[in-house]
Amino acid sequence: MSTRVRAAAGALTATAALLLAAVAPFSLMAEPASARADAFSVSGAQLRWGVNNESNNRAFAPGTHNFFSAGIVPDPGKGGTTLPQAGWKAEDGNVRIEKQKTDGTYATATWAGLGTTPSGTAIPSPTSGQFSNHQVVVSNGSGTVDPTAGTATITWQGSFTVLYYSGMSYFTVTDPVLTVTADKAQLTATAGGFASSMDDQSQWSPLPATPVVLADLPRAEVDLTATDGFASTPAYLGVAWAAPAHESAQVGGQWKGAFPASFLDFLSSAGTAGYWYSTGGATDAWKPALPLTVSWAGKTIATPTPTAGATPTKTPSATPTRTPTKTPSPTRGPTGTPSASTTPTATPTARTTQSTTSTGSSYDTGVSGSSGSSDGGGSGGTQVPAQAMPMAVQPVLVSAAAPPDPQVSATASPAARGTGSRVLWLLGCVLLLGALATTVISTSLTRAPGGGRR
Repeated sequence: MSTRVRAAAGALTATAALLLAAVAPFSLMAEPASARADAFSVSGAQLRWGVNNESNNRAFAPGTHNFFSAGIVPDPGKGGTTLPQAGWKAEDGNVRIEKQKTDGTYATATWAGLGTTPSGTAIPSPTSGQFSNHQVVVSNGSGTVDPTAGTATITWQGSFTVLYYSGMSYFTVTDPVLTVTADKAQLTATAGGFASSMDDQSQWSPLPATPVVLADLPRAEVDLTATDGFASTPAYLGVAWAAPAHESAQVGGQWKGAFPASFLDFLSSAGTAGYWYSTGGATDAWKPALPLTVSWAGKTIATPTPTAGATPTKTPSATPTRTPTKTPSPTRGPTGTPSASTTPTATPTARTTQSTTSTGSSYDTGVSGSSGSSDGGGSGGTQVPAQAMPMAVQPVLVSAAAPPDPQVSATASPAARGTGSRVLWLLGCVLLLGALATTVISTSLTRAPGGGRR
């Protein structure tokens, strides 16, 4: 083999080695930009959830609405009353209620906005398909996430209240917990509130603090490897619930569904289960669970975009049904005094600051009359025109990129560099080394074995 050929081969070998040395580090880094591998701790996790559209809707009793309050609202001391502005809070400790604005972002809620759409217009009717679009935001959650094992536990401290018919019936949620295993993901909490009745509004008895499953999350949607957190739509459509004898039977069809059984069992005692599963009422379409998000460090997480295949778009049935003859009440529940086996003890105490003005005089007397029918029992409902099911259900905008949050533990693997940057660097190295190789080969071919030019 001639000296010139050997020189050229050597140059090519050296160039290949340089290329491999340059490419290897980038190849090792070429994992998805959103991937995490190591277990990490969180101390500033945020839970954000609109629960469902029915909880953001106008109620059937004139002048009443369904809405959220931060903290545990004061006990009115009797049934058939509505919450005044003085008893409502937008913020309480780690809990904040936010309302969607016209641009899709969220801001702290106001009392005036509880009955209006994001554009500020009054919600026209319970069957209009227009909602107030509020979300419960619980911050400062702490726990651990292990993407490799597929497990996570995050706990939050704080309470919020879900009020129906402006407080004629309500329940509380305290200290939510996210638990993820390899095959299951759930959001649990302690529920509390008062037992009430559609047939006897004088009933108002405290219920014992009860552990419940608020949401069953599809495990495939809970991405523990994501850099900032995940979004998931809790199971509802297609979920069955064996309703007890005093509740309306669950109906099938397009809107058949239910929240988790333990949650419904509790609400059955509270008298409000009918709003959380398909009863055949005029607002069944508004009951399915909305997407929720969990952020490791409080960054905004985009929610899933509903599609025709995942979220039904038809309207609730407009078939006339039985019109109730009684004054509508927020609930259909037990018609007698709670049995001794379920003797109420106390409403769970929030771990955050609460109002202490819990006198009956701080509430307004419940309104009477009807603008339609209560959907709590399921069989009520007057004929209503078909309404379009909104496709963009409470979208959450993605915030601009921010530097790593110090609230995420240092044990977390660093976020992978952007794929686009790696490609540009790699391309630049290849072009540079290619040019170098061409120069070396060209030079070696033009030199004689003795070093002189031919």
